[in-house]
Amino acid sequence: MNVFVSSAAVAAAPAIAMNSASHEPVADSQGILARVEQIVDALRTSYICEGWEIDEAGADRALAYFRRHVAGPAFKNEGEDTAAYQQALEFFGSHGQNLDWIHNGNPVGLICGLAKVSPRVGDLAADRSAGGAI
Repeated sequence: MNVFVSSAAVAAAPAIAMNSASHEPVADSQGILARVEQIVDALRTSYICEGWEIDEAGADRALAYFRRHVAGPAFKNEGEDTAAYQQALEFFGSHGQNLDWIHNGNPVGLICGLAKVSPRVGDLAADRSAGGAI
């Protein structure tokens, strides 16, 4: 699978702002939601492989969770939030999505994950088995 990500899109999607008073990261809920919407749209509209079908119910639950963090209403308690987040995580995991990208806007995991399955890996393995230099 080939994936191309615009560097402009990556640069335009900062995810974490630092709270200068406490030095703790503040989640950028709007940035996270934008990336989740982008993921779901891509999984719905792009060719992934023969017979691909997105889990629409899972996608809807993930979108609803992050939309609720942006627009409300607030979750009743931490348990309700955690249960809804767990459903979003199940969707991301079952569809092979990178949480560093979703939460932090960090594409490194995507880049390295694709490099791991690239033709270059096979070339390097062949060179090693033939005793060649890498």
